[in-house]
Amino acid sequence: MKKIFYLLLLFPFYNLQAQNCNCGDNFSFMVQHIKKNYVGYADKVNQKTQKRFEYLTDSLQKVAVTTGSNKCIAVCREWLSFFKDGYMNISFNESSPKDEIRDFFST
Repeated sequence: MKKIFYLLLLFPFYNLQAQNCNCGDNFSFMVQHIKKNYVGYADKVNQKTQKRFEYLTDSLQKVAVTTGSNKCIAVCREWLSFFKDGYMNISFNESSPKDEIRDFFST
């Protein structure tokens, strides 16, 4: 019983860290997810648009690797804008720290 009591005393001193955004990984996941699941993908990415799409994806992937969490959503939205589809969007998780959201919109 004493051991449990001492363990409980340690919990208030345990510092929890928020999850860091790895923008490069998140961007890659989004691209793969859209390629695999988006019904209109074949209509939007065709022979005429293939080169422009690949260039945009490659250049934004390079940007995403070096981008911090406060700018990551802007990079992802820029890529999504290629599709000109009002149904696809990306947003902050409701549990995101308010300071992070304010920092994003202030810049």
